Amino acid sequence: MTTTIIIILLLSLYVLKSIVIGVHLSKSGGVKNGDEYFLAGRSLNWVFLGFTVFATWISTFAYLGSPGFYYSKGVQWLFTHGALVVLSPLLLWFIGRKIWAVGQAHKCLTPGDLLYILHKNKSVRIMSGIISLFALIPYSLIQLIGIGKVVSVATQGTISFGLGVVIAGIVIGFYAFYGGIRAIIWTDIFQSILFMGVMIVSAIVAVYYSGGFVDGLARSIQSDIDVFILNQSSFGSPITLALIWTFGFVTLPHMWQRIYMAKSVQTISKTVVFSCGLTFFFVLFPCLTTGIYSIGLIPYLADTDALLPTLLGRYFEIGLPFLVLGTFAAGMSTIDSQLLTSSSILVKDILEPIMERSFTPTQVSRIGRFWLVFLIFFLVLTALLPFSKGSIILIASKGVGIAFMLVVPLCFPLLLNRSSYWGSAISLFGGFGILIGLELTTLGTLIPYQFGPPVVAAICQIILYRMGMIRTDPAPTS
Repeated sequence: MTTTIIIILLLSLYVLKSIVIGVHLSKSGGVKNGDEYFLAGRSLNWVFLGFTVFATWISTFAYLGSPGFYYSKGVQWLFTHGALVVLSPLLLWFIGRKIWAVGQAHKCLTPGDLLYILHKNKSVRIMSGIISLFALIPYSLIQLIGIGKVVSVATQGTISFGLGVVIAGIVIGFYAFYGGIRAIIWTDIFQSILFMGVMIVSAIVAVYYSGGFVDGLARSIQSDIDVFILNQSSFGSPITLALIWTFGFVTLPHMWQRIYMAKSVQTISKTVVFSCGLTFFFVLFPCLTTGIYSIGLIPYLADTDALLPTLLGRYFEIGLPFLVLGTFAAGMSTIDSQLLTSSSILVKDILEPIMERSFTPTQVSRIGRFWLVFLIFFLVLTALLPFSKGSIILIASKGVGIAFMLVVPLCFPLLLNRSSYWGSAISLFGGFGILIGLELTTLGTLIPYQFGPPVVAAICQIILYRMGMIRTDPAPTS
């Protein structure tokens, strides 16, 4: 009961702090235009950008999903997670600098802005906007789900899953509505430091109470040896996850938009080094250690997303309030970023092209804020549905798989210098249609070696893009 009271007190103070910051930034006049509200004036240095990239990426995905997947998947998740941690920052350095250069030259606000510049095709802009919105929904959803799960477990049901989701939704909506991206960046810095502390402590607790590095590992192997063996018959699954999550580091719209925030191209390079170091030492190792050593400590855990609160609740109860606060901050900063990004996409990539008119920066902010209220209401209702209590990583992977459909039309012109008006359009429409078809039917289960639908859809996109390049008649004016 004492722990529950401390959790409620800390959450109340954090909510109050969030409201104060949001109102202060709103009154300060710092969010009057679209560039400031969505991109922090394109002026972030490598420290602020590094923290916000790190914090936005870890989210409840790293707090809850990743340790839980090490617990249940073992070496298969190590393959995926290792690729994500090592390769995604390199991809950000390689592609991110090019995205920044084009975005800076043309003052791009959204992914669709840049794709339109590369292909001169209005339909590509609209379609990329639709894909981006679909991609953000599952990844936004897991933030509310994660907060609801950890609050419910940590308070032993005193605060129910549903109540935790509703409280988080109200605070997140208020904070994003008033504060804009600068409010989120400050939250990112706070939650990054809190996350690093919680994850290191959790790893130490798991190793210590399992009997030490050697005996604890032996205990876990004896408890469930299968997680230490790579299943060759299903190797396509970890490869699929590695591909979509690695490229998702760039193509998830809220991460893509963060590239535009950099003050200079040198900022991108420094950010990569900074965020890569943080991710390697404070995400990969702690999540791996906590998940693997918890196998022998807490056998047969049904909901693996609840591993961290269960571990701390049993062996280090004093850490529970900080876990709850950290999860709340992680989910809040990530979903706020996604809400802001989705509102800018709605205006710039869908409404403006369809209505064939431009909105002023003030109108962009105003429309975006009303969209934000609608979307947070939708997400809260969806999070309360029974199917939303599934695995955090599997739900998030659906969104990242959709964002993966932006890779082909991005990389062909940006990396290969091969732009195609027709190829970009048919690859986006065709790839997204194939992905949805495979996900919603039993055809997806027939893919050999358990490769996921995003891989098949991306291969089809490459073929479709090449087919579109064969057409030589002039592209119509967009």
